[in-house]
Amino acid sequence: MFDDVITLFIKYEDKKNKICQWHSKVISNVELQKNNAIAVSKDGNKSNDNVKLHIPCKDAVIGEYEYLKPKEWYKAADKADKITLKEGDFFVDGEVSDLDIYEDSQYQNGLFSYMKTNFDDVYVISSVDRYKTIPHFEVGGH
Repeated sequence: MFDDVITLFIKYEDKKNKICQWHSKVISNVELQKNNAIAVSKDGNKSNDNVKLHIPCKDAVIGEYEYLKPKEWYKAADKADKITLKEGDFFVDGEVSDLDIYEDSQYQNGLFSYMKTNFDDVYVISSVDRYKTIPHFEVGGH
């Protein structure tokens, strides 16, 4: 239990200056539960690869990073040792990060599209729940 590793990609967007970056963070000692079933809705849309990611958090620390709420993280001048979890960001099963910051403009259809095309087990964060009794985050993804 809690022996998985993921790479989290946190989106930073500055629309005024037309900047879109992804800050990558490798997080160890997590538990990634995968459900690879395919479900087809009434309108024909398919969804598959639903996951639950369990991330221990103690005293606002995840692994080696200080956890900040999304708006606090966005405002932080130095994001190198800080982390946040929010809908729309994504993670990959395993350690796949070469850089700390990826520029979206360097990839034809953006970094997320590149990662989905070139890596297995890439998940968009769809929900984030924080629990205090047993301090951890439960992150839903698809």
